Amino acid sequence: MEEIEEFKKVEDQIISAVSALRSESIRADAIRENKNVKTLYAHRLRLWRKGISPRLTAYLTSRGLRVSRYGLNSAISRFQRIAKTFLHAFSGARDSELLHAPFACHTTVLLDGIGYHLLLSTTTKFENGIPVSAFWVTCDYAETVVRSCQKLCALIYQISRIHFPSLPKELVESSTPLFLSTGYLYRDKRRVPRRRNRPGETRLALTPEIFSSFDLYIRDEDIKELEEIDVNRAWRSEKRFKVGSFWQVQNHQLRRSLALYAKAAGIIQSTSLRRVLKHISVGMSDYYARGSESAKNILEDDPYHMCNVYQSNEADAEALLFLRDLVQSNDEWSGPLATFVDRHIRTDSIVIVKSRAEMTSRVKRGLMAYQDTYLGGCGKRGHCEKRAMRSLVECLDCNKSGINKRKLDRAIAAQTNIVARLPAGTMERRAEEEDLRALTAYRAKNFN
Repeated sequence: MEEIEEFKKVEDQIISAVSALRSESIRADAIRENKNVKTLYAHRLRLWRKGISPRLTAYLTSRGLRVSRYGLNSAISRFQRIAKTFLHAFSGARDSELLHAPFACHTTVLLDGIGYHLLLSTTTKFENGIPVSAFWVTCDYAETVVRSCQKLCALIYQISRIHFPSLPKELVESSTPLFLSTGYLYRDKRRVPRRRNRPGETRLALTPEIFSSFDLYIRDEDIKELEEIDVNRAWRSEKRFKVGSFWQVQNHQLRRSLALYAKAAGIIQSTSLRRVLKHISVGMSDYYARGSESAKNILEDDPYHMCNVYQSNEADAEALLFLRDLVQSNDEWSGPLATFVDRHIRTDSIVIVKSRAEMTSRVKRGLMAYQDTYLGGCGKRGHCEKRAMRSLVECLDCNKSGINKRKLDRAIAAQTNIVARLPAGTMERRAEEEDLRALTAYRAKNFN
């Protein structure tokens, strides 16, 4: 984010400088001073450089860029790659999904009083290569990144109209790529893309130097962690993973890292990961996150992070949730977990286990476990493989689950909305319809 903040300090100056090169005022100044044609451009450039601030000059030179048209174009391309890398890291989107993201790709939604930031684009993974609309949840800083990219996109678009006069005067936000090619900024026709509204080349492999200011040299401890994650791969024998060499960052690594370390930190389930990564199957999401049980918990160094606070008080949390949801609640429940409570926790409406301390003791001794689920609760100790294999409906026939009628009704309503938004006849809709049928059938069978 430091590199993004540094760019934001000069982004308006870069936009003004690029625009000035296209203005007629400098050309007029040169003509008034009776400069001949041979020296016209050189004089024009000298006049232009006088308007460049020391801060912008320092920004360009510190990154090995010239104070020229080409240096400014390179600075814009460089920022586009950095911005796209940031969005990859904090969304899990594929390269093509962000490359073709439209100008208006960011939005916020409010659910239960909490605001969520979304990236909007298309994916081709669900319908045999046909693009369909999709969204990715991201962080709040992504809005800042997208706003900067939109300023650059608007600049490039207006200049591209010189090459393609038939383009609309006003940028079309739904169809213009956010990462519009900087090739349109050049006067040389050989550099300009042959077609209009084309995204630029933003693969990190082409410009690894943008990470040269970061300490990304491979250490022995990095190789040891890789060996723990995948014990069957000879990491040390591969040239690109040699200790002391520079790590070759690629966009897809960020996607894999998100899956791996999110699972390792325990902040996401496989079904949710599938939706984040836009996989057709949960099995593919688990493949991406394989080795997470051996991976480093990147949140462990922050004792105040939500996940660590929860884990340190997990037994108390389980006991409180169990008492609140199953013992003290008047909600209707069904399933094996509800039967267990009726037989062993309370009998004829008399609560046998009353105190939180007693319940916590049972949890710590491994006599019981409980976690809140989308449909109710689960009494399984440890990781649940059944839910990871398919979707939330796996809870319906599990011998450790409890289904809450109120939550089930809410899930049916939400699933109905999901199905209604999906195009008819698509593979994704058929999968979601199957889940909806399972939910409604369970309710008809177990609740009045």
